[in-house]
Amino acid sequence: MRRSSMIYLITILLVLSAAVIFSGLQGENDIARYQQHEREPGESDLGPCTVCGGTSGLCTHLPLLSIDTGGQKIPGNPVRDEEGVTIYYETSAGGAEEIRVSVDIRDKEGSWHHLTDEPDETLTALFRIRGNSSRSFSKKSYRIQLIDTDNPEQDDPQSLLGMPEGSEWALHGPFLDKTLIRNYMWMNLSAQVMGYAPNVRFCEVTIDGQYQGLYVLMETIAVSPQRVNLTEYEEGNPVFSYLVRLEPNYKTIKQIDNFTFYTMRMEPGTGIELLYPGTSRQTAAVKQYVQSDFSFIERYLYSRDMSRNPDSCWDYLDLDSFVDYYILQEFLAVSDSFSASTYFYKDVRGKLHVGPVWDYNNALNNFFHDLPETGYFLAQKGWFTQLMKSP
Repeated sequence: MRRSSMIYLITILLVLSAAVIFSGLQGENDIARYQQHEREPGESDLGPCTVCGGTSGLCTHLPLLSIDTGGQKIPGNPVRDEEGVTIYYETSAGGAEEIRVSVDIRDKEGSWHHLTDEPDETLTALFRIRGNSSRSFSKKSYRIQLIDTDNPEQDDPQSLLGMPEGSEWALHGPFLDKTLIRNYMWMNLSAQVMGYAPNVRFCEVTIDGQYQGLYVLMETIAVSPQRVNLTEYEEGNPVFSYLVRLEPNYKTIKQIDNFTFYTMRMEPGTGIELLYPGTSRQTAAVKQYVQSDFSFIERYLYSRDMSRNPDSCWDYLDLDSFVDYYILQEFLAVSDSFSASTYFYKDVRGKLHVGPVWDYNNALNNFFHDLPETGYFLAQKGWFTQLMKSP
């Protein structure tokens, strides 16, 4: 009872401090985390547009991304059977999962942006619809994979809208979130709490000249010095760092047969995907190592040793990451926690971490049914049924 009261007190303190933290994220962490709402000028700061006087069809103070598909159909829409179950995703006319597109970026600091302006940058990318349930929304979210124009088999990492360079990006369309700020606000706050969360920038998007609305350009979760910084995989080394993801629509080619999966302790219909090392390096030996290492930790959580000494789990799990993750997810009541888009990583030199966080679209009771006002949301989901036994 005392522990429950303490957790409740912590969440209340987080509520009271959130506005203060977000409105003035200053100091040493501010150097590492760029806050777009504080650093970039707003409409009132710019004054009237001297180019169009505000009469242009699209005149925005935000960065403007214009995507040219060349008239191709964008792959990724779900195709469902008679019962509404997704059986596959649409491909391009040529059967590909992605299409090649051109991306124009207009992002002059302190300027209004129009489609008629000369692009500041033009990039080549692979493009498709992304997400799980969000693929069904009228406002789609998209995956952007930057590639070399002359050598399309080669990734082309770039810095977009001032964010650290990377080749894979997500264009999040906040369809369910009518405030438009959940992912922007809570990714920034999560980075202050957990050390890293995807960088985010508001932007406006057109596809083939048609306005798509306000979007959030986001870093995807990937292993790199700028994102999830793990010791690089060395081929042939039997022990290595890895990144995995719990997902409902998991790809069997990436799946590991972990302990809670085959003992049916996971959320129904979910599985664990191996993301790093990448698919091209996922030999039988690589998958077996990750499967064994991850399952060893899971077995321990449900073992007699854990029951006798609940604190012993922190020999294998990073305490800070699980505590920080729990407080954030519980406070925000994120419906996807431990049922979708839940990431774990382990450096060869350390313990298993939970995170980084991903997708706050359904947070703060923005769900299809109301959540209870009392009680706990995450304490009885996934591993937390066991972790909450630790004093």
